[in-house]
Amino acid sequence: MSGRTCPRIAVFLICASTSAFGQTVGILTVAEGGVQLVRGSSTYSAAQGVALQNGDMLAPGPKGQAQIEFKDGAILNLSRGTRAFLMSSPSAGASPGWPCNRAG
Repeated sequence: MSGRTCPRIAVFLICASTSAFGQTVGILTVAEGGVQLVRGSSTYSAAQGVALQNGDMLAPGPKGQAQIEFKDGAILNLSRGTRAFLMSSPSAGASPGWPCNRAG
């Protein structure tokens, strides 16, 4: 393989792997008592109504509570001391809540 094709392939793979990140997966419907949103390398104080993206992490504070309503209608409640890393399924046929299809 020549030296010129390796950088092109690497750039393509980086672009392909990050394309799912940034897609909206749900809405923060409840944010009480302080909820942190980590998106990439930035941390925000999350508020009700924020669109949550693939790759986001939510962490309610010591007296916090959060509720997420996903695009498919599923609801997830988070209480103090919990964290949720939001990751959509890489394939359309995957079971809800599973990051990939289970064998079997």
